[in-house]
Amino acid sequence: MERVSRRSLLTTGGGAALIGAILGPGIAQAQADKPIASPWSMVVDVAMDPPSAAPAVGPFYGTATVYRGGALSGGAPASGAAPIGSARVWGHVWDPSRPPGSVGAGVVGTVAVDIAGQGEIVIAGVLDERAAIVGGTGNFRGVNGQSDAQQLGPGMLRVTLDITSYGSGHN
Repeated sequence: MERVSRRSLLTTGGGAALIGAILGPGIAQAQADKPIASPWSMVVDVAMDPPSAAPAVGPFYGTATVYRGGALSGGAPASGAAPIGSARVWGHVWDPSRPPGSVGAGVVGTVAVDIAGQGEIVIAGVLDERAAIVGGTGNFRGVNGQSDAQQLGPGMLRVTLDITSYGSGHN
């Protein structure tokens, strides 16, 4: 494969080519049969603010409230459930039948999950049932792994953050 610099791809208007060059060849496929074995895994519930409506094809931005896993049930946070952070999601929709806040392969983007007082975990790529954890800040500096999302209701997800590598955060 010919080596092409990211700068030359961007300067020639090849933003889509850049994404293809980064994500296309050599993508590691998620292993559905591999159990979560990380001692650093955590489960969070995410509620979009406000719940997502079906967007048009194109760019989008959204925010969400993050709770401990199990806090969302019946379309709302359980009684006494306090938020533990927030999330921001942005990217591009190419299949509007699968809006942000739902589980599906119609979105490529980035999710920044901010756990209050601890740091941020960054998820990027095709935002599907599984997506890559690509890094973090604070206590999560240097993390990577995989996020697994499960639809709980409109604009509500349960996300398992399977952190397989932990850097040198503030532990």
